[in-house]
Amino acid sequence: MKIGFLTDVDGYRAPIHPESVEKYSLDVHLEKNIFDYLNYADFSQDNVKNISNLSDLDIVACVENIQDKSIKELKEGA
Repeated sequence: MKIGFLTDVDGYRAPIHPESVEKYSLDVHLEKNIFDYLNYADFSQDNVKNISNLSDLDIVACVENIQDKSIKELKEGA
Protein backbone atom coordinates (compact mmCIF):
# COMPACT_ATOMS: atom_id res chain seq x y z
CA MET A 1 0.00 0.00 0.00
CA LYS A 2 1.29 3.45 -0.90
CA ILE A 3 0.28 6.42 1.20
CA GLY A 4 1.02 9.95 0.01
CA PHE A 5 1.02 13.28 1.81
CA LEU A 6 0.46 16.61 0.04
CA THR A 7 1.38 20.06 1.32
CA ASP A 8 -1.12 22.91 1.37
CA VAL A 9 -1.26 25.45 -1.45
CA ASP A 10 1.01 27.94 0.33
CA GLY A 11 3.36 25.26 1.63
CA TYR A 12 3.15 26.32 5.27
CA ARG A 13 1.37 23.22 6.58
CA ALA A 14 1.84 19.50 6.14
CA PRO A 15 -0.53 16.64 7.04
CA ILE A 16 2.34 14.71 8.64
CA HIS A 17 5.25 15.64 10.88
CA PRO A 18 8.77 14.45 10.05
CA GLU A 19 9.03 12.56 13.34
CA SER A 20 5.80 10.69 12.54
CA VAL A 21 7.26 9.28 9.33
CA GLU A 22 9.59 7.06 11.37
CA LYS A 23 6.57 5.20 12.78
CA TYR A 24 5.35 4.00 9.37
CA SER A 25 6.55 0.55 8.35
CA LEU A 26 5.34 1.03 4.77
CA ASP A 27 6.65 3.35 2.10
CA VAL A 28 5.61 6.95 2.60
CA HIS A 29 5.35 9.19 -0.46
CA LEU A 30 5.75 12.92 0.14
CA GLU A 31 5.28 15.89 -2.10
CA LYS A 32 8.69 17.35 -2.92
CA ASN A 33 9.86 19.97 -0.40
CA ILE A 34 6.88 19.32 1.88
CA PHE A 35 8.84 20.25 5.02
CA ASP A 36 10.77 23.26 3.69
CA TYR A 37 8.71 25.88 5.53
CA LEU A 38 8.77 23.78 8.71
CA ASN A 39 12.57 24.02 8.94
CA TYR A 40 13.05 20.36 8.05
CA ALA A 41 14.56 20.94 4.61
CA ASP A 42 17.27 18.32 5.20
CA PHE A 43 14.80 15.64 6.26
CA SER A 44 15.78 12.17 5.09
CA GLN A 45 14.29 8.78 5.90
CA ASP A 46 14.80 5.37 4.27
CA ASN A 47 11.09 4.63 3.80
CA VAL A 48 10.33 8.02 2.14
CA LYS A 49 9.93 8.59 -1.58
CA ASN A 50 8.87 11.66 -3.54
CA ILE A 51 5.47 11.55 -5.21
CA SER A 52 5.95 11.17 -8.94
CA ASN A 53 2.35 10.33 -9.92
CA LEU A 54 -0.75 10.68 -7.80
CA SER A 55 -2.19 7.76 -9.72
CA ASP A 56 0.32 5.43 -8.01
CA LEU A 57 -1.03 6.16 -4.51
CA ASP A 58 -3.63 4.13 -2.63
CA ILE A 59 -4.25 6.74 0.09
CA VAL A 60 -3.74 10.50 -0.15
CA ALA A 61 -3.64 12.79 2.88
CA CYS A 62 -3.71 16.56 2.63
CA VAL A 63 -4.26 19.56 4.89
CA GLU A 64 -6.96 21.24 2.84
CA ASN A 65 -9.35 20.09 0.16
CA ILE A 66 -7.51 18.45 -2.68
CA GLN A 67 -7.59 20.46 -5.91
CA ASP A 68 -9.92 19.31 -8.68
CA LYS A 69 -7.04 18.71 -11.10
CA SER A 70 -5.39 16.45 -8.52
CA ILE A 71 -8.58 14.45 -7.97
CA LYS A 72 -8.65 13.61 -11.67
CA GLU A 73 -5.13 12.16 -11.37
CA LEU A 74 -6.05 9.73 -8.57
CA LYS A 75 -6.61 6.11 -9.38
CA GLU A 76 -10.10 4.71 -8.92
CA GLY A 77 -10.77 3.77 -5.31
CA ALA A 78 -8.02 5.93 -3.81
